[in-house]
Amino acid sequence: MGYKWVKTIMKKITLVAIALVCSVAFTNCAAKKPVNQKSAAEAEIERLKLEKEKRDLIAAMEEDSIRRAHAREDEEAARQRQKELDDAKQELKIANMNMQERLEEGMKMLLIPCSEEALINENSENMSAMGIATNQPSEEVAMLNANRTALSEITTRFLGVMKNGIEQYSKDTQAKSGNRGIEAQLEGLAIAIGEKEENKQFKVACRKFTKTRVGNYNCYVALYVPVEKMLDAYLDKAEEAGIDLDKALFRKHMQAELDRQSEKKQAENKQMLENMQAAREEMEK
Repeated sequence: MGYKWVKTIMKKITLVAIALVCSVAFTNCAAKKPVNQKSAAEAEIERLKLEKEKRDLIAAMEEDSIRRAHAREDEEAARQRQKELDDAKQELKIANMNMQERLEEGMKMLLIPCSEEALINENSENMSAMGIATNQPSEEVAMLNANRTALSEITTRFLGVMKNGIEQYSKDTQAKSGNRGIEAQLEGLAIAIGEKEENKQFKVACRKFTKTRVGNYNCYVALYVPVEKMLDAYLDKAEEAGIDLDKALFRKHMQAELDRQSEKKQAENKQMLENMQAAREEMEK
């Protein structure tokens, strides 16, 4: 009886010991297991960091967008400034054209209205010239100034022909008395009637207008004057002035000089027209 009781007590003590060992083992295992759940403070810090990164990203995107917009504005402003510069250069080129009797590069005239008409109408029967007036207050003023420019060139050329022809006529009639006096009279008469008669005789081959951005006007004209009518008018005036003149001989020398000058001028104009055509074909490719 005593032995059984002792044996029962020992079994219970053994079971309690085993239970304690298992409890300690489970406690140690639990202590070694890593903790995955963050604290509330750590979670808040993480949230704030994410919010800051988000704000920084949005700010960077906005800054990039603003920079791109400014770049587009700068590009547009640059294009506008370049266009204004190109327009100014073109207007200057056109303004300078009326001071050039010859152009080595015919392509420069491609953009000038009426330039081809001025070249085409130069022949043995007509003297032709181009006139340009820019930045004028009205179409009428622009037209008058363009006409004046063209007629001034024709007058200069006509007087040159007359002077050479008068010199040849004087040499051919040098046996006559008072020859030098007649030569001076003839030259003076040419100067007196030149521009006045051209204003009566000129014809319009081409006339075009353009308007500038500020409201002024540009006019381009191609005018020509029939030289035969100019010569007839000159001889009539010489007769009215009582100048002793052999009309047939004088006309012969005048016509010879006109033909010589016309041939030279037409050769120059032909080259310019060929240059224009070549440049036009190149642009169309």
